[in-house]
Parts: sequence; C-alpha cells; structure tokens
Amino acid sequence: MSDNLLHGTGDAGGTAPVRDEQLENLKAEMLSIVSLGSGLLWDRRRFADNTLACHWEGQSPDGRKRRGALGAEPFPFDGASDMRIRMADMLVNEAVDLGMEAVSGMSIRGVEGSDDGLAARMERLAAWVVENKLGDTWSDEWRLFLRWLYADAPGRAVFGVYWERRTALVPRVITSEHLLAAEYEANGGHADAAAQTVRAMLFDEAAESAAVEWLSGHLEGVRPKALRRALRALRLGESPEVAVPEVVENRPVVRAHRLYEEIFLPLNTTHLQDARVIFLREWLTRVQLEEREHTMGYRRSFIDKALEHEGVSHLGILAPGVAPASDSTGWAGTADPLARKGLFEVVTAYFRTANDDGYPAVYHVAFHGSVDEAAHDREILPFDHGKYPFAWAACEQTSRGLLAPRGIPELVITDQYALKLLNDSFNDHTSIATAPPVKVPAGRPDVRLSWGPYSKIREWRAGEISFMSPGAYPVGNDKHRDDIHRRVGEYFGRPGSADPFIVQSRSRARAAVVTTVAREVLLQMLALCQQYFTDEDLARVTGRGRTPVTFSRADIRGRYDLRVSFDSRTSNLEWVRTVGELVGKYLLPLDTVGVFDRPWLIEYLSGMIDPALLGGVRSVQDALRSELADEDSNLTKISNGIEPEMLLDGQNFAARLERLMDNLRKNPAIAAKMDDTSRAILEERIKHLSGQVKQRENALTGKRMAEPVLG
Repeated sequence: MSDNLLHGTGDAGGTAPVRDEQLENLKAEMLSIVSLGSGLLWDRRRFADNTLACHWEGQSPDGRKRRGALGAEPFPFDGASDMRIRMADMLVNEAVDLGMEAVSGMSIRGVEGSDDGLAARMERLAAWVVENKLGDTWSDEWRLFLRWLYADAPGRAVFGVYWERRTALVPRVITSEHLLAAEYEANGGHADAAAQTVRAMLFDEAAESAAVEWLSGHLEGVRPKALRRALRALRLGESPEVAVPEVVENRPVVRAHRLYEEIFLPLNTTHLQDARVIFLREWLTRVQLEEREHTMGYRRSFIDKALEHEGVSHLGILAPGVAPASDSTGWAGTADPLARKGLFEVVTAYFRTANDDGYPAVYHVAFHGSVDEAAHDREILPFDHGKYPFAWAACEQTSRGLLAPRGIPELVITDQYALKLLNDSFNDHTSIATAPPVKVPAGRPDVRLSWGPYSKIREWRAGEISFMSPGAYPVGNDKHRDDIHRRVGEYFGRPGSADPFIVQSRSRARAAVVTTVAREVLLQMLALCQQYFTDEDLARVTGRGRTPVTFSRADIRGRYDLRVSFDSRTSNLEWVRTVGELVGKYLLPLDTVGVFDRPWLIEYLSGMIDPALLGGVRSVQDALRSELADEDSNLTKISNGIEPEMLLDGQNFAARLERLMDNLRKNPAIAAKMDDTSRAILEERIKHLSGQVKQRENALTGKRMAEPVLG
C-alpha cells in the first residue's frame, strides 16, 4: 500500500484504513501548500485589504495627520488632510451588486435529448430547493463569494456544494399499536406473524434481552437503558415517551470559500476538477463535531482527542493579524481562545487518485493537525456525480496560474492613492487659504494676535503685520482628478463614465462569470437531490401525478443539462418592452412558415419581464396535451348543443383542427347522432379553426372567419 495517498491507493481502491505514514504525508502536503502559498500571497493580500479598508499607519479618527498618531512631525503641517478615498470599495460593491442582480434574475431552463420532461421537472426542483431548502443562505453565500471574487488577492473564489444530514432527539410516544404497525411493515404485510412477534416481545418477561434488542430495531439510536424503561412501561399497559434520534435536516448546502483561508490548492492547479488535492478547513462547535459521529462516520476516539484542542489553529497563516509563513509554528498550532472560543479546527482532504488497476475516483479523509489518527477511513466521496464538490471563478483570466488573477483593489491602488493626494492637497490649500500664516516683525517674535471675527490686532507701525498669500491652487489638479475618474470608469465599464457599448460589454462579461459558476453549482446540487431525496420528496416537489425525477447514476451523468443565463439589459424595463413590441409587431407577422419557435419566444420574454413568471410556463408537451384535451371537451359540448367560444388568439388552432377532424374520422357516429343545431355549430367550429390557420399562414391575425351559431 502506498505511503502517499495522493500517489495512488496501493490496493484495489475503495474504503481502507489510513495508516500513520499516510496521515503524516497528508499533513506534510497541507503544510507545504500553505507555506508556499502564504509566502507568495502575504504582501498582495495585505496591500489589497489595506486598499479596500483605506488603512495605513498613523491614522487618526478625524481624518487628519496628527503628531501624536504619527509619532513624528506631520507633512505639510499638524492637522493636514488625511482622507479615506474608497474607490476600490465602491467598485467592488458595484461588481457585487451586479453579480447579485444576475443571481436573482438568472433564467434556469432545462435541456435534454429525450422527450420525457425530465429537464422541466429539474427546473421545478432547482427553484424549490433554492427557495425552501436554502433560503437566505443562497443569497448570503453568493454575496460572500462575489466579495472574495472581486476584492481578494488573488481575485479568485470557490463555491462548495455539499449534502447535510442533521439529527436531533425528538420525543415520541410509543404504543403497542405503533410497534404492531412497524412489525407488520417489516414482515412484508404478514399480520399474523407481526402480532405473534409483538406478543412474544412485550409479554414474555423471560425474553427481556431479546425484547430490548427487538425494540432497538424499531427505535434506532436509543440507548438500552431507555429501551428497558420503555419495555417495562409497555408491559404495564402504559404509553411511554422516548427521545428518539431522527433526521431533522436532509438537504443540500452551499458555502463560499476564501482561497488560502478556508480552502487550499496546490499552486500549479490550472483546472479545479483536475487538482491533485484540495484541502478544506472548517471550524466546528462541540455539538457539530460530535454529531459527525452519526452523520459522517467520525470515530469517537478522534472526536475526543480533537476536543482537547479548543481554538487551536494550524492553518491561519493568511488570516488577518497572523504572522507570515516564515514565523509560523506549523503543525504545532497556535491557540486563540478569544477568537475561536468553543470552536475546533477540522481539515478534509479531497483528492483524485487511482487504484492498482488505474481506475480513478475522488476520495476524502478528514483529520486534525494535533490528532494522531484520521477522523475516518479513506473513502470514495459518496456523491454520484463523480466530481470534486466545488466550483470556482476568477476576476480576470490573464494566465492559467492559480494566483494570477488580480482583484479590484490591486487594479486601482495607484489611482486611488493619486486621487487621495489630489483631495488632500485641495483640503490643505483650503485650510491655509482660510487661515493663512501671518507675517510679523522679526524684532517682535513674541507678539500676540487675537484671532477671530471683529477681533483687534495691534500694530506699532502701519503694515508691519499682514497675511501671507498661500498662492493659487493649481488649475490642472481638477483636470487630473477628472482624468482619474474617466480612466477608471472606462476600465471597469461604469455607467456614465464609459461608452455605452463598453458598459454593456463589461456587464455581460461579469454576468457570464456568475452564471457559469451558478450552472455548475446547480447541476451538482440537483445531482445530490436526485441521489439523496426519496421518491416521495421528488414527486411532491415536481408536481402531483407526475413521474418522479429518476435518480440513477446514468440520469445524473448526462440525461439533462441546464441553461443558466442573465442579460443585464433585462433590468431596463423599457428595453424589454421595446423587444416585445418589435417581435410582436414586425417579426411574428412576417413569419408565415413558422421559423420562430413561439413557445421559446414566450419563455424568453417572460423571463426578461420577471424570472418568477417562468414558473408558470408549461412545457410544449404539457401545453399541447392541455389544448387537445380541451378540444376533445369542445366536441362533447357541441354534441350537447353547447357552442365553445371562438377565440381569436392564444390557441394552437392547427393542432385543434387536426384533433377535431381526427376524432370525427375515427368515430363518424358522433356527427351522425347530432341534431341540426349541433351540426351547424360543428360546421362553424371547423370553419373558425380552418380560418385561423389560414390567417397565420398569410400573416393576418385577429380577423373573425366564422360566426357563432347561437350568438
């Protein structure tokens, strides 16, 4: 077996214990990645954070240069301007807001090769999970992701997609009837066998051990002592209350991760799904850590050892206020009881490796830096989509390097500093012009001046005391300030500061980054829903009476896809209205041969007006089935002398006409049994449908082609 899990399993693959040498090699790999990355990122991240927060040494709260804060003589004078110009923060906030607009307004549509409606059901499932299972977490994590994407150094952020099962003790009243029903189901519906088992377990006092074991099968997770108490109460005819551990949360979870603070990758990683290894650092409470014994299979011995290291961090090298790698204590760990009180650090290694036969899989191992055993065996990641549970994005793409992307603070630091100098110089000039220096005779340096409105200044000789002229403020500084705003506005495509074409181009590019990540996140999330939700859950979400979303491995890996899109122009309602009017007034009337897919146009325009409207848009198949069923009903009405309404639009007239004529051909007795009134209604119905079809062929709509028989 290999001593380095990243070099291969060294066996047939699958679950296997983690040996001491393998665990130490994982820790060494982790420390190597963190140390090398922190050495390259320390200065970049510090400068980016300081630029974003407008922080530098010697600041005073009033935004002035003070001798006491600086510890030296301020330039150009004590009390000079020291403004915080938050250009980087402003640009980051604008980028985050645009990204959140794309997240909330993106259109999610299913794409599939078959015609069984799977994609449409997956759309419903995606919307339901985001709204009901994730709630505010969805927008909160997206905002963090976008913040790190645009404001961090490097300008890169990672999204994690996981599955969470949370348990809790729930009080349950136990009766013999409940146990009989459970045993009936366990026995495959054999009532006599179930009743015999319940009688034997509850009323044979000599079989107490067997009865306790039997009860534990129906009350899984309850301790034997509690089961014995419940058994005695049941034998006395009582209905005991037992605290039973049950799953209270079973749902997908999304988390935004900051690079080299929560998630760590080798520096030569170019594509996330091809990474050699990915380390995820979490801070867990005592309850969360102990719960993982039941939900994630952590060993009790590991948990007990990890609980001895409260607040101990082994990987906080790039966290604010922590020394860079050269001063790090490494795996010895440093405790911070104030910042991490009640929290415990756990690291999970995700790595793609192959078995002896060369077949790869994604494995995972959780561990703690100060614990000499792994939290669990080496296991294949149980997610059937077969990927790392992550998606990432970069603020810019200048090379394949992991650390190459620059965040907004790195891009505008010089412009922000230049703008600060110009504003400081203007404030200082205003201060000097308002209270200029006073020239006094050299022979009287101790002269006292009373300074204020209507104050009197004594002169021994006329003109011996006067104000010093501060000089005119450079007129070129205003132009320089405008040039900075224009240059930054053009670079980032800010509305009002750049050509409208550039603004739209930048907005679309940023929205495309967001929707690309969102698509991968949603695909992984839906794959997990297919894998872990029950048939009942899926059928309830995707619609009453519908076929449940299938959840085989083949379905997860390719039967459907998602199209996630967002057009920044859709936030302008006037633009949406203009598009709708142009399509309806000019394009559709010219479409005499059906070039346009009208259902697609309806979906497209509905999504632009409000993505929520897409929830009410049926698939083409569902709409057609509804239309044909309605026309079948119309024929029944006609047979009974009831005339259906002759609508002039909003129906598939060609399909209805074909359905009506097909019904008459298959069952000629329908028309033969009609009286004169019904036959006249039928003739006008056929004339109406035929006329509407011809209208559309001739690009003429809205003209009545038949008259109602009954008025």
